[in-house]
Amino acid sequence: MKIVLIRTLLKALSLLPLPLSHLLGTLIGLLFWIIPNRNKRVTEANLAFCFPDASREWRTKIARQCLIETGKNFTELGAIWFWDIKRLQNSIKKISGQEHLDHALAQKKGIFVVAPHIGAWELIGVYCSQIFPMTTLFRPPRMEAMSPIMRQARERLGGKIVPTDARGVKALFQALAKGEAAGMLPDQEPRRGSGIFAPFFGKPTYTMVLLSRLAKKTKAVPVFAFMERLPNGKGFHLHWLPVADEIYSNDMEVSATALNQAVEKCININPSQYMWTYKRFRQRPDGETGIY
Repeated sequence: MKIVLIRTLLKALSLLPLPLSHLLGTLIGLLFWIIPNRNKRVTEANLAFCFPDASREWRTKIARQCLIETGKNFTELGAIWFWDIKRLQNSIKKISGQEHLDHALAQKKGIFVVAPHIGAWELIGVYCSQIFPMTTLFRPPRMEAMSPIMRQARERLGGKIVPTDARGVKALFQALAKGEAAGMLPDQEPRRGSGIFAPFFGKPTYTMVLLSRLAKKTKAVPVFAFMERLPNGKGFHLHWLPVADEIYSNDMEVSATALNQAVEKCININPSQYMWTYKRFRQRPDGETGIY
């Protein structure tokens, strides 16, 4: 029953033009801002932790807009998951850094499409999967009913979704060995014992090492992607960004630091579109108190 209700809601949202969809998301986000809730508390805590020297006015502005972008992130799923590819392509009004993607593809070593949780990250996988074969790690959402809907939406244009386990990692190796693409989200907090602490906005942050190890072993080329929302539902601006060569370092802390610095570059393009609602700093180094 949950699956039917969620699918019906998303289908209904897909009938909206993007400006109206984002307007609805804005209204939802404003409710998150006005009514005390977990998302608002976590957002404010994250911004205070990462930008302690910024003015209170700046952090308040970013927090408010972040919650609005969170609302848009939900309402635009109908379009991203159900629109046909031509309509989605037409919604991408500008592409910057295409040379970084072209360079990565020209190496013929396989590429990592690395998409932090910023902007319309769901659109990146759909967009890329109809350009080149791509295998993406998939961690099931907390709401179990969303899992089959997400899987079907992400695979509808040829992309392949694999679990975040040994079988999934093996599938990534196989894809990269064939010169294909592997999709990864670099800013989810890894399970205890499978990451290391590396600087992120100057704070020690528990960071994944899977991408670092795969890059070092396969020599595949990582390229970062950020699908920025344009104002007033006018569409999207796709940014491609490179990552420093230190990603291939034998020192995992050096490699993880390069990874986090690339995420920072994406965020600095438009800080309000990052998913500050996520408890990114849940795990802290020994002796350091939690921020939540």
